[in-house]
Amino acid sequence: MDSPRAQITGLVVTYNDAEFLPRCLGSLTFCDELLVVDVGSNDASTQIAREYGARVIEMEHVPFAEKVHARAAALTKHEWVLLADPDMEYPEWMAERLPRMLAQYEDQGLAMVILPMITYSEHGPFNYGRKGGVRGRAAVFHRHRVEIPGYLHYRGFEAKEGFLTLGLVSPPIDGVRHYSYHGLGDLIRKSERYLRYEAESRHGIGQRFSWQGMWLEIYRKLADDVRKQAYRSPTALLLMIYQVVNIIRANFSLKRYERQLTSDSSPEDA
Repeated sequence: MDSPRAQITGLVVTYNDAEFLPRCLGSLTFCDELLVVDVGSNDASTQIAREYGARVIEMEHVPFAEKVHARAAALTKHEWVLLADPDMEYPEWMAERLPRMLAQYEDQGLAMVILPMITYSEHGPFNYGRKGGVRGRAAVFHRHRVEIPGYLHYRGFEAKEGFLTLGLVSPPIDGVRHYSYHGLGDLIRKSERYLRYEAESRHGIGQRFSWQGMWLEIYRKLADDVRKQAYRSPTALLLMIYQVVNIIRANFSLKRYERQLTSDSSPEDA
């Protein structure tokens, strides 16, 4: 007798991602539903999505996908959702193992699954530094058992109290391929675009500016990079330096944001 299988919606939020969508959607054909939420593309993204059998919903443009994740998840046909970025490719083993695993643990209170992920640049996989090797990505969730805060890069979703998280991050499991960096220039452009939203997101999850907090964040990131031998790769070393600069910029942006909030909430002079 076949073991039970959970039904899954593959959810992708896209904006001008026609270059990447075929690879992503082609790896999600095992899902019982493909839902593509487009936030204002002017390329062939929606056409490609429909060619792969996806249900397409168009929403207003947002500066980053996290802002619509909660709304999009509420529109899925199935309670289990696999949340994919357009530049990701999912391994073949998922087609059999993931639906059975979700069904097996659903009655035990499973809320989300962390999958192994490997980051790629145009030169191949990252092997060194914080983004090198196999890392965890929160990628699968039960839409009624998680919170989806909607902040940039932070806490994409998290299990509600009383529910469980399952991690599958240990090698040798083939991981999700994330074609995230198409050169250092591409990384810098993305980071510059997102920097303006960092302060609001950091404040939203409870961070407050302090010199000690900033230096501690830098120390932790550098220690992680050194532990993962970033110095062995010129790309990883440059990325490490750039991200230290970005941490400083993001923290000062948070400081300005807090000052503005204080100014806005101050009573007007009589």
